Amino acid sequence: MAKSTPVIQEQIRLRAYGLYQQHGWEGHELDDWLQAESEVTQQKAKTVIAQNLILKERKRHGLNRVTRRIV
Repeated sequence: MAKSTPVIQEQIRLRAYGLYQQHGWEGHELDDWLQAESEVTQQKAKTVIAQNLILKERKRHGLNRVTRRIV
């Protein structure tokens, strides 16, 4: 796995702990960690892809500058 940020590491830890709890606190620590790592990194990749698509569409429509929302 590529170097991850402290935030991603914490997300992995929390997810792995939740999986460990679901398994009744029984010896699946490594499997739980690997599953959590996979889930978190896949979600991160999906988020990055979605953000890139949004930016690409905004540029295509000439909306590449940040706009303020008026309430």
